[in-house]
Amino acid sequence: MKRIWAVILVLVCNGLAQIDDATIQRASRGMERLKSQMKDPNSFVLEAAYLLKPNKKGESEICYFYNARNSFGGYGGTSEATLLRNDRIYLIDDDLQKNPLFILTDGCKPKNRIIDLTADIRAAVDPTQTSSSQIVSPADRPKMIAAENAGFKKQDIAGYAEIVDDTYIVHSERANSIRFHANMIGNRDYMSALQRVGITTLIYTNDKDVKFVYDTKANLIVEPKPTEAVTSSALAPTPSVVKPVEYKQDEVRGEVVPQMQPQQPDQAPDSLGDAARRAKQRKACLELTKDNPSISCK
Repeated sequence: MKRIWAVILVLVCNGLAQIDDATIQRASRGMERLKSQMKDPNSFVLEAAYLLKPNKKGESEICYFYNARNSFGGYGGTSEATLLRNDRIYLIDDDLQKNPLFILTDGCKPKNRIIDLTADIRAAVDPTQTSSSQIVSPADRPKMIAAENAGFKKQDIAGYAEIVDDTYIVHSERANSIRFHANMIGNRDYMSALQRVGITTLIYTNDKDVKFVYDTKANLIVEPKPTEAVTSSALAPTPSVVKPVEYKQDEVRGEVVPQMQPQQPDQAPDSLGDAARRAKQRKACLELTKDNPSISCK
């Protein structure tokens, strides 16, 4: 059994494993059962679904990542559920006391996922949808864009997809890190379809403050170049230059008085105030010369 399981893993990793119709139908029925348990079933959105590793008997569980409107009428974020081996739907709650079986089932951890069933389930539920397996060449690029835009419309999300040269750009008002990693680069079928149609770069953005860039050839996230930051020093006003005050001994009284530098160019060098001060100093000087002829006035 271990040897057979190892062979299956190799096939899955190479994208050669085929999923039988029975598994797809079982996963589809499980999704419909999960959908019926929502407060607003019509708002249900399947974000991803995975077939988990089988037990010793070859029985597998299926995990779902989904979203739906809550009691307040808004989408509450991605939730998780598991279709158990007995075909019961188990809703995984954050509160482990309410769901003690979470410890036993171990949820939908990436290490337990072996096959992405998302596209197959969507195609089974709605035959008009385009699955990733139908996108095989650059000629199918319009199909990929149409499928992406149909998903936005169904989920009532403002967004659209476009292809510029070999770059696939997805604009979405709900662009965030979780959706980028889980629904895009974490979706093997999605990434394989991009590569088959010749897409070399994937961009996921909300056209505001969120932007992810992924190199599909190198299989790595490309960090966008940071915009040039405006420093506080660039915004600060230029400080005015204050000239030092010069001190000069008064010629008449022998006192040290500050001599302020004249402002340029607003103040004239020979203002009325200066002329009056000099005239007053000369008059005082002349009075002193009457008693002391050694004093000379300029």
